[in-house]
Amino acid sequence: PILEFVTELSQWYVRRSRDRFKIGDEVDKQNAVATLNEVLMTLSKIMAPFTPFIAEKMYLDLGGEKESVHLEEWPEVKEDLLDNEVIKNMEMARKIVEMGLSLRVEHGIKVKQPLSKLIINNEQLTSDLRQVIAEELNVKSVENNKNVGDEENLVWKEEGELKLGLDLEITPELKKEGLAREIIRAVNNI
Repeated sequence: PILEFVTELSQWYVRRSRDRFKIGDEVDKQNAVATLNEVLMTLSKIMAPFTPFIAEKMYLDLGGEKESVHLEEWPEVKEDLLDNEVIKNMEMARKIVEMGLSLRVEHGIKVKQPLSKLIINNEQLTSDLRQVIAEELNVKSVENNKNVGDEENLVWKEEGELKLGLDLEITPELKKEGLAREIIRAVNNI
């Protein structure tokens, strides 16, 4: 569970918050850093019995209040901070992203290559979550459609009640945008 949590933390929270850590409004930056610090501090306490030396290093580097992480109390769940609706919606968004990435891999289209749209059969997703999905899948729009059909140019994936269609048509404009991203990536690597 610890490894799975660390993977989720780095692949979702840290990666999605990169801009918040670097640029943007100072209050939001401080909130993002404080949240990450709290999560890592709690993680160090949870890890302590299993990976004592790594947990100790993390705890001390994060500015733990006690002499050692091993002198801390075991963290308790703060039930009042849980928002089950947000958790459920984010799990749905992550599932959609996973399915969309799977479609890209199956059809040999890199994530750097923008695509025009993704259609999903879930109208409950907020515009914020649709934006997260669009950014993660590099699509211009995410459309909710309860009656998802077999529109042309779309490839489909279905898991349980969730069905989505990804438009794989790469227009000349999308091709140019993808090439520009590849050039930027190559320059940044150099």
